[in-house]
Formats: sequence, C-alpha cells, structure tokens
Amino acid sequence: MDILNYNITDLAMAYYDSADQANARRRLNYALRTYPELWEELKKAHYHSRQRTFTPRQYELVVKYLGKP
Repeated sequence: MDILNYNITDLAMAYYDSADQANARRRLNYALRTYPELWEELKKAHYHSRQRTFTPRQYELVVKYLGKP
C-alpha cells in the first residue's frame, strides 16, 4: 500500500530533532523558503504553508532539495 500523504510535523521532527513540534515545523518552513527553486516547485505542486500533510509529489521535492531526514 502506498502512502497517500506525509505528515509535515513528523517530517519536521525527523529533520530537526527538537523536543518542540512547533519549533521543528517553523524551522522546516523556513528551510523550504531558503531554496527559491524548491519554494517555486512546491507552489506549482499546490503547496500552501497551512497544510498539515505533504502529497507524495511535494514530499519528493522536499527530499530532492533537503535530502533524506
């Protein structure tokens, strides 16, 4: 069975081993915006900053630019 969506908070916690989920999510959101190419591709893939999950395509884009967590 394929994963349909990836929880953004869980992914943020994997990238930023922080005790605070909100802080990890803020740091991930900041990292996404520091790569202009990534940010543009995410917007084309219908990403908006209030999402709680990434689609498989959005997840692939994040891993492409930031590497595996």
